[in-house]
Parts: sequence; C-alpha cells; structure tokens
Amino acid sequence: MVTAVGTISIEGHDFEVAPELARRKVTVRFDPYDLSRVLIEHDGKGYGTATALDVLPAHSRRVRAPETPTVPAPAAKRTPFHEMLQSHDEQQRSRKAGRMSFIPSQIPGTDLPEQGRTQQ
Repeated sequence: MVTAVGTISIEGHDFEVAPELARRKVTVRFDPYDLSRVLIEHDGKGYGTATALDVLPAHSRRVRAPETPTVPAPAAKRTPFHEMLQSHDEQQRSRKAGRMSFIPSQIPGTDLPEQGRTQQ
C-alpha cells in the first residue's frame, strides 16, 4: 500500500512512487538482493521504477567533522600531591618551632665562653 505522501517501504528502505498512486495498493517487483531497481505496477499498468529515498531517522544525529583541527593546549605544570603535602608540613613545623637560638654554654662539649663573659 502506498502512503498518503506517495512512498512505499521495502525491507526497511523507503522508495518514492508516482503521486497518483497515493493510498492505493500496488504490485512491486524487485530483486531482494539488489534494491537498485524496483518496478511499480497498478491495475496491470506499469508506473516505472521507484526512487530510493535517503531519509535519516528522526532520532539519529549527524556527526560533523570539526571545521578546524584543534591542537591540544600544553598541560599546565602540575605539582605532585606528595610534594605539596611535604611543603605544607615543613611550613607548619617551622611556624610551630618559632625562631631557635642556641647559647653555646648550654651545649655539652663546647668550651666556648658564655656570651658577655671573657675567658680568664
């Protein structure tokens, strides 16, 4: 049966036929292995070959090739996590320790004079 818009479907492929055959039953002759030639007849009269339609399903999307080739940007230099953690840990330790000063007289094994005294 020809649709209202003058098309027929054969094995999932759509073909356009003469518009005067809309909504009529037609005889279709074709080779199932070669759909390039589909003959249409109605009431013993030949209507020529049907034209294959290249119709995309409504749910399909065309994939477009990129117009300009995209060059990936160079990756930013990344600091490994363990280096960031180590640096942060060192900063916290130095803040907690504060400024350290050693008085030579309090260090065992040194024979340096204490600050402000002279050795006699």
